[in-house]
Amino acid sequence: MQATGEATSWWNLLREVSATVEEAAAPTEKIPEAAEEMKKEDNFNKEIMRLEERISQLEDAERSRQAVKFIVRTCDELKAYDPSKASGLDLVDPDGPFGDDPIPTFCDMTTGTTQVSHDATDGAEVDCSGRSCFTQNVQYEASYRQLVALTR
Repeated sequence: MQATGEATSWWNLLREVSATVEEAAAPTEKIPEAAEEMKKEDNFNKEIMRLEERISQLEDAERSRQAVKFIVRTCDELKAYDPSKASGLDLVDPDGPFGDDPIPTFCDMTTGTTQVSHDATDGAEVDCSGRSCFTQNVQYEASYRQLVALTR
């Protein structure tokens, strides 16, 4: 009878070991599922971060657009907007809000002319005759595109 008791004990022990092995193996079977869930969560978090960045960019663009609403293209436009404004330094944006940054100019409000600063010296005396007898390089405080826009 003792052999039967020992066999039952061994049998019970074998069941316990088998159950322990199955429990230990169960998580490894779930690792691919857990990894897939983590990958989905990581992709979700990346998408949230991308959307938050895009929202921030759009908010910045809207703030810029609102700030640009009051910048005119020429001093003549500024004079039309505010006829009582005195002549002086003002920002204008000749090529518009989607071109180059606004530039500082002197606005002559009696005539509405836009004067762009440059680095040339005043009163250069030239003693020559004929075409192209004198040249001088001038750097304006505006881009070529802005200067062209002012001539239209």
